[in-house]
Amino acid sequence: MDPFRTKRPVYILLAVCLVLTAVSLSLIYWVSNNLQAATRLSATGLASDGAGYSLMADEAGETYVLGDYTTRVGFDGITLMSARGDERAHYETDMLGPYVLQDNDTLVVGSAEGSDVFVLNQDGSYFRPAITGAVSSAVCQDGRLLVIAARPGGRTMLTETELATNEMSELYSFPAGLEPMRARYTPQANTIDVLVQPVYAGETGTKLIRLTKAGEIVSEQRAPADDWFADFIYVSDGRMAVLGASSVWLTDMMSDAAGKRFDLPGAAGLWQADSRLIALAESEGDKYALYELTDAAAPLVQLETRPLIMPAVSDTYAVVVTGDTLQLIDIRGARQIDAFPLTQTVHRVEFTGPTSFIVIADYGVYPFAVQ
Repeated sequence: MDPFRTKRPVYILLAVCLVLTAVSLSLIYWVSNNLQAATRLSATGLASDGAGYSLMADEAGETYVLGDYTTRVGFDGITLMSARGDERAHYETDMLGPYVLQDNDTLVVGSAEGSDVFVLNQDGSYFRPAITGAVSSAVCQDGRLLVIAARPGGRTMLTETELATNEMSELYSFPAGLEPMRARYTPQANTIDVLVQPVYAGETGTKLIRLTKAGEIVSEQRAPADDWFADFIYVSDGRMAVLGASSVWLTDMMSDAAGKRFDLPGAAGLWQADSRLIALAESEGDKYALYELTDAAAPLVQLETRPLIMPAVSDTYAVVVTGDTLQLIDIRGARQIDAFPLTQTVHRVEFTGPTSFIVIADYGVYPFAVQ
């Protein structure tokens, strides 16, 4: 009897098992190399590459990116941490209910009463200017701090502080009934744009005013009767893009022209990405989309629901959190690249570089890199 013929079914079965094992191992290897981030997301809760560091829930506070540091603002003070979560510095304060205002490379932290204000720089250094009143808006640029603060007696002032000398100048006193919401230096830095709204019952209409440093109004634009200005940014050609409740306006404050209006119901966000103007707004039904604003509002990427938090947008990518999913979107290619399942509540996403971002969640801060 031929022993090989007797055991042929066994050999065939063994060969099939070996082939299936090889295919399975190859598939596992491919998945681990191509979907590593997604696999680890579901396995560890959120960490993309094992480099995330944990924060206790009552310690997490508000976390921001500032240069090479991650800055945690809590009720016990301000802590600067390295990208790996090592504590580098801690500034104790007695602040209650801190506000945090970030613009470019500076972080402004203070109490609602304005009694304790920090201006943190990218190198970890800080400055404590003398500010009186409840601060509602603050921005730093070229060593100057521009602040809107409500003074005792009902006056609201726009002030500028030279950080090198701690000298403060009062630029403008807003009349009663007019509440400034935010102020920014214009790209030329020799004038200031302020978004204001009326506070008296029965009055409607927000408006933008442009001020000189001498406190002179040189231009103003009022929101149309059917809309409401909520925020504004500057675009690469020097014009201003204004976010409304149902539209986006592209305007030149120094021109009498009405500017260009994009009708976008449910407009909720506005960014400039590599000289392209991107907006978040409703699409059809209850869905939302990212739009590119050129001659018209053209949808880039469709989102199933309204994002739970404000998306993060770089020149190339957008990160959007909807439901229990974090989506990575290629803006230039107008497509979703990947989606990651989430097992924690995400509070904020911030880009730290052209292809890197961090996710700030309930129990940790997690770095990601787009491969």
